[in-house]
Amino acid sequence: MNATTISKSRQFLDELIWYDIGLILIFTLVLCFFKFGFVIFRRLKAFIQPETDVHWTPPRKEQDKEDQSKHSQGLLYTPNELLESYLCAKQLDRAEFLFAKIRNGSTDTRADVTTYNTYLRVLIENTRVGNGGRAKTEELLQEMESAGIEANVMTYNCLIELEMVNKDLKGVWSWFGKMPMEPDVMTFSHLLTWLKDNSNAVPEEQTQKFYTALYSYVQKESLHLNEDLIVLIIDECIRASGRCKKPILDAILTHFVSQKLLLSFSCYGKLFTYFAQTKSIDKIIELHSQMEIYDLKPNEVTCGCLLEAYLSCGRIDKVIEFYESPSLVIKPFNVIIYTILVRAYAKTKNFRKIMELYKKVKAENTTQLNLIAYNTLLDCCVQCEQCGVMEEILREMIEESKSRKGEDSLVPDIITYSTIIKGLCKWQQFEKALKLYQEMKMKKMKLDEVVFNLLLNGCVKQKGAHKIAMELIDDMKQYNIPCSKYTYSILIKLYMKTNDIAKILEIYEEMKSRNVVPGVVVYTCLLQACIKAKVIVKAIEIFGDMRVQGIIPDQVAYNTMVNGCVYSGKLMNACDALCEAMQRNIRLADDIYDNVLRNLLTYKHMSPLQKQQYATIVCNYVALNGIKVNQEHYYQALNQLVLSAGNVNGYYNGYYETPMQYQWSNYGYYYQQ
Repeated sequence: MNATTISKSRQFLDELIWYDIGLILIFTLVLCFFKFGFVIFRRLKAFIQPETDVHWTPPRKEQDKEDQSKHSQGLLYTPNELLESYLCAKQLDRAEFLFAKIRNGSTDTRADVTTYNTYLRVLIENTRVGNGGRAKTEELLQEMESAGIEANVMTYNCLIELEMVNKDLKGVWSWFGKMPMEPDVMTFSHLLTWLKDNSNAVPEEQTQKFYTALYSYVQKESLHLNEDLIVLIIDECIRASGRCKKPILDAILTHFVSQKLLLSFSCYGKLFTYFAQTKSIDKIIELHSQMEIYDLKPNEVTCGCLLEAYLSCGRIDKVIEFYESPSLVIKPFNVIIYTILVRAYAKTKNFRKIMELYKKVKAENTTQLNLIAYNTLLDCCVQCEQCGVMEEILREMIEESKSRKGEDSLVPDIITYSTIIKGLCKWQQFEKALKLYQEMKMKKMKLDEVVFNLLLNGCVKQKGAHKIAMELIDDMKQYNIPCSKYTYSILIKLYMKTNDIAKILEIYEEMKSRNVVPGVVVYTCLLQACIKAKVIVKAIEIFGDMRVQGIIPDQVAYNTMVNGCVYSGKLMNACDALCEAMQRNIRLADDIYDNVLRNLLTYKHMSPLQKQQYATIVCNYVALNGIKVNQEHYYQALNQLVLSAGNVNGYYNGYYETPMQYQWSNYGYYYQQ
C-alpha cells in the first residue's frame, strides 16, 4: 500500500468521525428542544388558560414544607402567588376567576387572609379602570369573619385605599376609625399622600384624630421610621402650618428634633423650612447643631433652607456667621444662596459687602446670576439708597441678556420695573418713573396693582400730581385692576393734602360698598381728615365702624379720637374712647389725660355722677401708671369730682391704698368698690 492510499484512508476516517460527531450534536439539540419546549408549553398553557382546573400532585421527592406546597403541575406557584402574578400583570378577569375557584374550594388550598387582601387589591385596580367592585367589601369582611379569618392591618389599608380611589371622604375616615389594631407605616403613608390634595375637604375633628394617632405612632416607632414616611410627615406639617396653627404637628416635629435622629439632607432642609414658618429659631439652631455633631456638611439645597430659615427669623448674624465660617465647604455658592446672602447684608445696610459679593461672583464666573438675583440686587440698591449703582447694575444686566436666551433670559420683567420705579419715586425722580411706566405700556406688559400703588404713592409726594393720579386710576380701570385697601389708603392721603373731605368720604363709602375693610392706618387717616375738617360726628361714626369690623385702634388712633372729641365739645365720647384704651392697656400721650381732666372740671353737658365716674377712672389710672399730668388739674379733679361725693375711700395723697376694679358697659367704665 503506497503512501497516497494511506493518506486518503486517513482523510476518509477523519471526515467520518466529524460526521458522526455532528449527528450526535444535532440529535442532542433536538432532544433538548423537545424536552424544554414541552415544559415551556405547559407553563404558557397554564398561564394563558387558567380556566382549567388547578390540580395538586404530591411532591416527587423529599423537600421542605414550603417547597412541597409550591408544586403544581410542575410549576412552583401556590394559588396566592398565582393570584398575585395576575394582579401584577393586570390580568384582572383571570384574577377574579381564580379567586372564585379558591373561594369555592376548587383547589386544595383554602383561602386565607393573604388571599382576601390580594383580592381587595384586585378590586382597587378594577375601580381605577372603572369596573366597580366597591360594593363587595362589606360582603368580603362578613365572609372572612364567618370563615374564622381575622382581618389584619393590610386588610384595612386596602379598604382605605379603595375608598381613596372612589374619592369617598366619609369612607376613608370610617375605615380608619374602625381599625381594631394600631395603624402601620403604610396606613399613615396612604393617608398623608391623600391629604396632599384633599386637606381642605377633611373636617377638623377628623384631622385632629389622625394627627393624634400619628403622634402616638411617631413616639413609639421614632427610631424605626423609614425615610419616606418622615418626608411625608414633614410635608404635611408644612402644608398645615400654612393653613392654620396645629400644635400636635409642632409636637411631632419637635419630637424628631429631641430624638436627635440621623436624617437625610432632604429631611433637614424640610425641617428648617417648617420651623422658619413657625418662627422657632431655637429648633433651627438645635437642628443645625445636630448636623455639626454628626459631622454632616449641608449640601447646597440644605444650606439654602438653613440660611432662609435664619433670615426669616431675623437672625442675620447667623447667616453672616455661616457664610464667613472658614469650615464652610459649599463654595462657590449657587444662585439661591447668593440671593439669600445679598438680602441678609441689605437688612444690615452693609452695601459694601453686597458689592464685594457681587464682584466676587462676577470674577469667579462659576455662578450664573438669574433674573431673580438681579432683581434682588436692584432692590438692595433701593434699600441702601444707591441710585448710581442701581443704574450700573441694570446696564450690566441688559448687556448680559443679549447673550442669554430661553429660561436663563435676563429680559426685565414686571418685578424689575416695579423695583426701579420704587427707587425713582423714593429719590424724587418721578418723571423718570412715569417714563418707565409708559415704556411698560408700550411693551404691553401685564401691569399689576403694585406698579400703580408705587406710582400713586409717588404722586402723594409730588406737588400738583393730582391730575396724574386720576389718570392712573383710570388706567387701573382699563386694565381691570381693582383698588385694594392699600390703593384706597394712598388716595385718602392724596386728598388729605388738598383737604377734600368730600372725596375722602366718597372713597370710604366706596370701600364699604365693595366690602374692603380698611386697616388701622387707613382708619386713623380717616379720623384725622374728619377731625381736621371739623366733621366730628362722621369721625365718631367711623370710629364705631372700626370697632364693628374688629379692627383694634392703636395709640395714634386713640390719641386722634380722644383729642378730637375733647376739642370738638364731645367730652363723653372722648372719655369713652379713653376708657376703652385703658381697658386694652394702651397708654396714650400724657397730655391726653390732662386735657380730659381739665375739661371735666368745666364741662356743663354731663351730670355730676357721670363726671365723678369718669374722673375716678382717669385719676386712678394716672396714679397707678405714673403718668405726668398737671398737678393742679389732677388734685382739682380729685377733690371736686371724686372725693366730693363722699363715697370713695382708700385715697392717700392722690394714691390708692387698695386696688380698684372696673366694669365695662355700653356707657363706659363704672367704678366699683
